[in-house]
Amino acid sequence: MFTKTILTLFILFIASTQAMTGGWTPYASSNMNHDPDINKIISTSINGFAREAFQQKAVQSQDWSLQKVNSIEVQMNDGVKYKLDLSVKSNENKQLNVVLIAKKDTSNNEISLLSWELAGKDDTEKKEDEQENSNTANGSLRPQAISMNDKRLLQELHVCLETLSTRENLLSLIGADITDIYTYLIADGSNFHLVTFKAQKGQFSAIIKVLYTPTSSPDLPILYSYTILDHTAKYEKLHEKSKLDLLFRRLDTSMRFIDPKVFSRIHPPFLGAYVTKNHGQTFYYLSVIAQGSDHSLAHYEIWLSSNIDIEKLTSIDDIQLFGYVRLDMSKETVFSQGDLSVEAKGSGKNIDCGKISSLFVCSLYPECTSKDFISQAKCKAK
Repeated sequence: MFTKTILTLFILFIASTQAMTGGWTPYASSNMNHDPDINKIISTSINGFAREAFQQKAVQSQDWSLQKVNSIEVQMNDGVKYKLDLSVKSNENKQLNVVLIAKKDTSNNEISLLSWELAGKDDTEKKEDEQENSNTANGSLRPQAISMNDKRLLQELHVCLETLSTRENLLSLIGADITDIYTYLIADGSNFHLVTFKAQKGQFSAIIKVLYTPTSSPDLPILYSYTILDHTAKYEKLHEKSKLDLLFRRLDTSMRFIDPKVFSRIHPPFLGAYVTKNHGQTFYYLSVIAQGSDHSLAHYEIWLSSNIDIEKLTSIDDIQLFGYVRLDMSKETVFSQGDLSVEAKGSGKNIDCGKISSLFVCSLYPECTSKDFISQAKCKAK
């Protein structure tokens, strides 16, 4: 009866093979001094743009050079893709802002220009181009076994943690302990590692996602980007249908790599949906149910993030995976959705742990323990 009820409430799905990181991930500008490939990717892309744009009579010169890097974003699908927002200058001193999409084939290191556009292009055309690029992606992320005894992984995460703490001047995280690892993924065809973990130092705790590539030494990982959610976040229930539809569409293209057995479709409403802003990012908490090929049901707590404010969010390409956990499929876990807008206020004092319906939120409060959360969906006071 329980299964039939859930199936009635939710039309369940699985996604295409596009990875959750179909969203673009910011590339830290400080990495340019440590990444030997990026300058080659930029110069090759500019040369490709100059040739194609001149042939199509979009520009009057075929000799362009880099003037300034405005921003770089990466995407791990079917190799590694780069979105390069650049200011370029012609040999006649004409200046342009261009957005170039380049791809590096990880099998042979070949660099190719996929698309280009001049600044000022119509927003509708931009969205169509971005969706076309997204539709060509067929890479995937592979979940890895998680072990707190993996000394190399822990050392890489500690180095990434020290690096981001210094960059963000987060003294609270310098020397913090890594107490849990929630999500560990490696991109097929590349050496990108995406890990979501919990760091704690005293009363300060945070859940952090890092994107990095290992090197020959665990003391020298190359950190590309990071996202931080700490215990001070305050949550609001998400009601707006247009935003819920965007989040659903992101999940609609992104579930298979989380669990390869999940293939059916899930439609809104979600079991729970909340939004918060923390450390310059917007975070989305979603509680969802999915159905597998054997008709079994799976319950997930999934967190997405975006560097776009919710009011300006219009494209699924701006939504990325932050982390996820699979919960036991039981009446207790499915129907224990609390109110994050009530339970996550202040600095953690006087928190009623028993009302918290999110493992991530529960784990952020030093007064609470998430030890039995996966099986019972119960956050308890220590």
